[in-house]
Amino acid sequence: MSPMRIASKTIILFLPFTCLIAQEGTFSVSGSYARGIMSMGSVNSTLDRTVFNWNSVLGLSMAPFDHFNSLGTVTAKIAYRYDRDFGLFVSYFRFSNRVDNGFHGDGSLDGDRYDLALERSLGSENLALGVAYFFPPLEYEAEAYAFVEAGSVRAFAQAKTFGTQTVKNAESDSTFVFHNVVADYSKTRMFVGVGTGVSIPLFSSFRATAEARYTVAKIGKIDGRITVEQGTFDDPSVSEFDFSLLLLSIGLSLHF
Repeated sequence: MSPMRIASKTIILFLPFTCLIAQEGTFSVSGSYARGIMSMGSVNSTLDRTVFNWNSVLGLSMAPFDHFNSLGTVTAKIAYRYDRDFGLFVSYFRFSNRVDNGFHGDGSLDGDRYDLALERSLGSENLALGVAYFFPPLEYEAEAYAFVEAGSVRAFAQAKTFGTQTVKNAESDSTFVFHNVVADYSKTRMFVGVGTGVSIPLFSSFRATAEARYTVAKIGKIDGRITVEQGTFDDPSVSEFDFSLLLLSIGLSLHF
């Protein structure tokens, strides 16, 4: 057998092992911009009831709150490619959102002037460990993958209400604070998620990524600390919080 044929057979024999070694033991770090879609039905219903109650009790004409429906955030991931098929990763993302409302004018029931400011905010911090499975390579060395993850979510929310009432008298008007409440809520629970993504080579060791993931994080009522002028006391939230969401992201990863 000629040396050329022996060399060619040797290359063919060891080529699969060379490709496997190239896939093993590689790390990557990535960052993405993500847009989340969530259903905060209980929280949004509480916002609607809050406006209805203030309008009914004081005769105000306050407009409805905007609802919590979508959010923008950034995600970070550190991954280890164990072999061609499987990899491990740690991911993190945090989001927060706020809606404001208020009323400045006369109440229809007593004619007094009311200046009412309402601020509602919520968010979460998610840290997860996951496993990814990589499908056979696509065109242009692109890769598609699916993953599962589980981790911890710290949910938080805050409600601030501050209102003053100006009583109109014949001699002079008098203004006083009639409502000043700050409520802070926080709770940590486990969550699970599934997703899929695609990775496309750009240049050098950089790749573009796009992912879609769905996380299940039903929190329920959140423990709260309520602060009023008389002091502070503990009280759970009225709303049931569900931080489950569909997260769509695009980003950039560096492999080394």
